[in-house]
Amino acid sequence: MGNLNPKPVEIEYGGKVYHCTFTLNCIDEAQEHFDKPLSEITDVIMDGKQTARNIRYLLTLLLNESEDAEETLDERMVGKHIEFRNFDYYFGRIAECIGVSLPDAEDDDPNPKSGQ
Repeated sequence: MGNLNPKPVEIEYGGKVYHCTFTLNCIDEAQEHFDKPLSEITDVIMDGKQTARNIRYLLTLLLNESEDAEETLDERMVGKHIEFRNFDYYFGRIAECIGVSLPDAEDDDPNPKSGQ
C-alpha cells in the first residue's frame, strides 16, 4: 500500500512558506466546485479562459487548509500575488499537491493478494 500520509508540498506565498496537501476538506470542496473527481481536476484547471480563476481558487483552498494558515485568505487577496512570472510555479505546486494526494495505482485494489 502506498503512502497514506503524503508529505506536504511547500508553497511559498506572500513571503511565507505553507505546507499544503489536499486534505479531505480540500478534496470535497474541489470536487464539488469542479463537479469532477480529484483525478480529473488537473485536466480542468487549464480550461482556457477559466485557467486563472481555477488556479486562484485551488491555491486559496490549499493555503487556507494548510497547517501554517494564520488567517483566512480570500481569492481576491491570493490573486494579488499571482502574476504571469509566477503562474507556472503555482500551477506546478498545485499539480504536485494533487499528485501526492492521489492513491498509487497499486492502491486501487483494497485486497490485491486475494483479488477480491
